[in-house]
This record gives sequence, structure tokens and C-alpha cells, in this order.
Amino acid sequence: MLNRERGATALLVASSLLLLVGFAAVAIDLSAGFNERRQGQTAADLGVLAGAIEFVNVDTEDTLYQILNITRENLRAEYGNTALPDDTQWIALWRGCTDTRPPGFNPWPLSASMQGNGWTGFTGNAMQCISASTDEIRVKLPDQLVGTTFGGVLGANEISTSALAHAKVKFTIDGGARPFAVLAGASTGSLCLTTRSGSFPPCDGPDSGNFGTLNSQQWGNDELGTTTDCGLPGNDELAVNVALGTDHLIGLVEPWYVTPPSFDAGDSFPADLVRLDDCEVLADGTVTSSDDTPAVGPTTALRADTGFNQFQATKAGLVSDAGWTWQNVVSAPEPLLQQVSGSGVFSTRPLREKISGTTYENPLDNTPLWEHLRSNGALPPGLVPVCGKTAITGAPDRIAAMNLCLTTWETAKALDPDLPHLFEDTIWESPRFMFVPQFHSTTWGSGNHWQPILGFRVVYLDTMWFNCNGNFNNTKN
Repeated sequence: MLNRERGATALLVASSLLLLVGFAAVAIDLSAGFNERRQGQTAADLGVLAGAIEFVNVDTEDTLYQILNITRENLRAEYGNTALPDDTQWIALWRGCTDTRPPGFNPWPLSASMQGNGWTGFTGNAMQCISASTDEIRVKLPDQLVGTTFGGVLGANEISTSALAHAKVKFTIDGGARPFAVLAGASTGSLCLTTRSGSFPPCDGPDSGNFGTLNSQQWGNDELGTTTDCGLPGNDELAVNVALGTDHLIGLVEPWYVTPPSFDAGDSFPADLVRLDDCEVLADGTVTSSDDTPAVGPTTALRADTGFNQFQATKAGLVSDAGWTWQNVVSAPEPLLQQVSGSGVFSTRPLREKISGTTYENPLDNTPLWEHLRSNGALPPGLVPVCGKTAITGAPDRIAAMNLCLTTWETAKALDPDLPHLFEDTIWESPRFMFVPQFHSTTWGSGNHWQPILGFRVVYLDTMWFNCNGNFNNTKN
């Protein structure tokens, strides 16, 4: 009797051990699966972030390769034995991947050179699991398979894991690029958006015939409070773009025109580069470029118009206009320069209580650029005689002294890339600090025309005159 009981106990213990071993086996395999999933998510996150960094450059092939390479470098699994990124096993992994994309996301197009390197057999010659909108990238990692150690006993020889990552490119300062432009070759220092004979130096040259404003449509941006307006842009859009900045991303692209430059929006545009600023609303409500080649990324060309009557709109966007009716915004924005309290002078020029007969309702930010300079102790000793605040404020012409400081620092920076910057972080808070597009061209086209974007220039709004009627009048402006 006792022997039979001991035998039953031994059988029970043996059965329990088998169950415990089974649990341990499942735990080991699941742990391997979770580890693979974490590694896959990390790879997808890093890949999509790498793509976002390159996104504004609008080279879709380079951006796609960057996503693929960074993703692959951070995966545990290895694919193929040939060099990155074009081996057949890696390509086949993505070829078999599918994704249900949200509205507004288009599959990433495969360039002709990538197709020549083996990236073929994809639906629509595009990556289905790497997609983008005008300002966001989406990466769905193809399923990663992990072989099991003990799962085969239960009929499970491998575990499948997946990962999904998004990265959105956002403005680093309030709003996007302001709708003012500079031409290629613009040097460091003062730059006049327009010149007029009899005006005030340094903007008293011959009539330029163009104020440098850009004609951009509104795509709608909840964070900025703009609504969609894909109609022909005009003064309504300009005023909003001055006050808030363009409400969508603007990318960089190589020029398409020949010498002499052609700005015509006709067949001179190469299909693989064109992405114009004009927008359209799709059936699902998504706002996208009316030119869909390529179908991913921000716009790359902005509309300039030398005949654009922009005086009232520019004034409303910068300071105020009691008679101005704001359009295409949830609520009327504060004009750009009415965001920081201030008094006294606007740069070195007197600013009267009225501009063109319109009372501005709030104090303007009147802080000149040199007030944002770092203290003498924080500047490199060699720059203090030129860039110290006292050196500039004590100069007969403070604008000229500030320009000398900027060019001196620029020269020194070229020799020493680690040279600290000139300005305190407070400059980021100034509404007068902004970035504007710079064109490839050294000349303006005539009438309404398109300009490809070379890059962006950081500027500080120094001085403005309104309603000069051809001549500067310091009793009126």
C-alpha cells in the first residue's frame, strides 16, 4: 500500500517536471520573440528618423536608401552575403511586404537606378511598406521570423514579429518659412527686399520692380490654425503667410531650367523633380500637391510674381491693418511683429505711432539684432572688439557694425568649425528671427513664375518702411 502511494507520488512528480520544462521552453521561445520584436522596432524607429532628416532634401532615392540602410544595420537578422543595399534576399524581403496605409500616404517610388540594381517586381514600381505624405514618413518593417528552440515539439517552428514607425517633420520655430525670398549669391549682411530711387540707404538704388514676396497656397494646418485654400493665391494668403509662415513644408531640389534660365511651368519641368506648391483636395479629404511626381515629400518650387500687389497684405501680416479681413484662418492671427512687448526704436529707424494712417494696436518687438549677442565673456576673445555689444552700440552706424561682426564671424567659423555661435538662445523667441527660401537663380523671372529652392537662409527683420510713394519720408513712415 505504501509502495503504491510512493509510486503515485513519483508519477505525479515526473508529470509536473514535464509541465515545468514545457513552460520553461515556451518562456525561452517567447523571450526570443519579444527580443526580436524590440530589435525590429528599434530598427524601424531609427530608419524612419534617418529618413525624416533627409526628407526636406527631396532626393527620394537617397532618402529611401538611408531608411533601408539604417533599418538593416539595426536588425538582428542578416540577409544575403553581398554588400548593402542591393542584395537579392534583402530586396525579396521588402517585395513581399504589404501595408494598409492611412489616407494621404503614398508608396515610396523606386527610381530607375534602383530598379536597375534589382529593385523590381514591386507593385507600381514603389515600396509598399515605406510610404510618405507631404510631411511624414511611415515604415512598416517586413515580418521578422525567429526560429524556436523548443516550440517545434508543439508544432511551432518559428515566431513572426513586426514593427511600425512614423516620423513627422515639424517646424522648429513658430510657423514655416516666411514668404520672402532671396536670390542665389546673396551674401551675409543687409539685404533689401526692394529698392527705390530716393528711398533711405541702403535700399535707395534703382527701382527693383519686385518686393521678393511669394505667392503660396494654404494647405491647412491645425497647429497654426490655417484652413485649406487651394485657389489662386493672392493677398489673403500672403497676409497669413507673413503672420504665421507657410503652413506646409518646402523642400530643396536641383534646378530644372537651362541657361538662360527658363521659369515657365511648361514641359521644361523634369517629371522626377517637379513638386509644385499648388495644392488639391482629394476625395478622402487629404490635401496634396496638384503635381504628384514624385508622390512623396514636401513641395520643391514656389510661385513668385513680380506683379503681385502686396503692400496691404504685407503690412497686415507684419504689423496690423484695422481694415484688414483675415481669410482662411480659424481666428485672426497676431501680426508677426506684435508678439513681444517693446518700445523705443525699431532697429535704428524711428517708427511712428501710425503707419500709412493705420494705428497698430499692440507694442511691437523693437529689439535690434545686436541685443541678442552673447556677452563678451562668452564670445571668443578675438571677436569681442568687433562683436561685443558695446563695440556695436557705440559705432556711428550700428547696422554697418553688425554686418562687419557677421562677416568676421563667418570667416572665423570657416577656419574653426567648433567656434561657438554669436547669439543667445533668446533670438529663437524673437518674431523678427525667421528663415526664408533662397532660389537657385540669380535673377527674378517675369510675371508669375516658379522658382526651385536651393536652401533656406536665416534672417532677422531689421527695418521697414511703408507707403513711401517712391521716396522715404521720415515724418510719415
